[in-house]
Amino acid sequence: MVRVKFFARFRELAGTEEMEVEAGDVRSLLRSLTEKRRGLGEALLEESSEGVSLRKTVKVLVNGREIRWLKGLDTTLREGDVVYLFPPVGGG
Repeated sequence: MVRVKFFARFRELAGTEEMEVEAGDVRSLLRSLTEKRRGLGEALLEESSEGVSLRKTVKVLVNGREIRWLKGLDTTLREGDVVYLFPPVGGG
């Protein structure tokens, strides 16, 4: 199982601070979250001509490392990994 930690708005949409999900990569993890919490899936993903992709303003970290610098949605997940989901944040 992979532990998923939600922050800010994503915590509200998930209805919890964290949950455990069975997933082999980030893509399958996001699919699973979308099936469990439709509103969360809509906040994380967007449709494009190339299919479904992660919204550019969403930050996903696996064990503290940004997936954009790993293998993106194809980043492999292993038992005990922690995935952090951060929504866009504004301020100033």
